[in-house]
Amino acid sequence: MNDVKLQEGHPVDENLRPLKVGGKVTALEIAQNGNGARVIGNLEVTGDITGNVKDVELDLTKIVSTDLTIDDSGDITLDADGGEIYLKDGGNLIGQFSTSGTRPTLTLYEDASGGTDQIKIECRNNGQTYIQTTDGAGTDADLNISADGDYSLNSATGVFITKNNGTEFSPANSSYAGMILGYTALGIDSADASYTTTTSWAVVDSTAKVSFVAPPSGNVEIFVSVYVDTDIGRILEFGLSDNATYSPIDFPNSNDVTNEHSVYRGDETDEEMVSHQWVVTGLTPGTSYEWWFAATSVPNAGAYTLKWGGDVSAEYQPFTMKATALPATIYTG
Repeated sequence: MNDVKLQEGHPVDENLRPLKVGGKVTALEIAQNGNGARVIGNLEVTGDITGNVKDVELDLTKIVSTDLTIDDSGDITLDADGGEIYLKDGGNLIGQFSTSGTRPTLTLYEDASGGTDQIKIECRNNGQTYIQTTDGAGTDADLNISADGDYSLNSATGVFITKNNGTEFSPANSSYAGMILGYTALGIDSADASYTTTTSWAVVDSTAKVSFVAPPSGNVEIFVSVYVDTDIGRILEFGLSDNATYSPIDFPNSNDVTNEHSVYRGDETDEEMVSHQWVVTGLTPGTSYEWWFAATSVPNAGAYTLKWGGDVSAEYQPFTMKATALPATIYTG
């Protein structure tokens, strides 16, 4: 048998001391504390390595394992000086984190082929974020977003831009233009109702109103449609009120100072549907508004009867009133 000894003449201390077997120096060095132990050459462990192993620095190029689990009670940091972190399946590329350029990106591939069918998320200057899908053989890389809850678009500037293959086709601030912001329909399959105008402005009915939230442009179109029955030729006027009593709306930069308009002149006993629009600008984006429909006849009282609804045959269509978003730029000639 060979004796196992430390380096002759030196007790075990914080310095590494080689073990000798049969007078020959081995590849194993040990210390009492501090430097611990060192193996010069290969180390093969056939069992488990257990204990409080921490702050380990390994110079490795590959870890081969089966069902490897990394479970850290704190943070996990991946630091690749080369700028690339690859995700693979059986050696095939399925995803990639990259900082090799000036723009950090995450790329996920269609399958384990690492081909050109992919989705890329890229962060650019000032936090600009781009999500790009690519179909290497065509234009079938559709982007589908499915939310098991609410879906919210929140722009700090209120600008929403829509493009066709890179070419903008909606003016800035106007991709929402045409959106119906509020809608009212009175008299759907219910008893008919009516209002007879007077020579004074008055709200037609407390329910004849529309509620809406102003779009980013601050511009809206208000539309109203109602059946009109006249017994004499006089002027019919429509207006908008900001309460149920009657107070004409008025806004800075409005296209209509009072929004009181002449809309119709009947000839004795005419009857027909009358529709009218108001264009109102200068609203505060994101603010809620509620406006009522008002009418008057000039100069005779009782000249017009407005009618809507019905639950028997041959009555009247519902009274409708709606608010529609307009673009930021309105051509005025």
